Amino acid sequence: MNRKAINVELLLHTLGMEPRKRGKEWFANCPSGKHDDVHPSWRMRDERGAFKHAFHRCWACKFGGGPVELVRKVRNLRTYSEARQWLDALMRGLPDLDPKTRVREVMDGEDAAFKLPSGVIFDPLDE
Repeated sequence: MNRKAINVELLLHTLGMEPRKRGKEWFANCPSGKHDDVHPSWRMRDERGAFKHAFHRCWACKFGGGPVELVRKVRNLRTYSEARQWLDALMRGLPDLDPKTRVREVMDGEDAAFKLPSGVIFDPLDE
């Protein structure tokens, strides 16, 4: 994943942060949980191709970092790897699935109403 290619608007809206854009930055209430925001103190840079694209920081509590750290905090994921996988899937346009979600029913045959996207994990029905 290339951090400079991240769609910041999509990321923030998917995380449910209700951001507002001003110039090259998105502003929202701090997602750290360390304090209440009356006026949004958290910002994320949105300037594709720039070195600081997708970096974030709260000026009140100093919570900040890259997009993976934000995903890990907001989605309450245990590892950096889980957060990166979720972010990669979002940027590829895959549905927002819990990593442990398994497809239990698959339609067979040529007349199937849908086809599973590549990368979907499914278990046999008897498990």
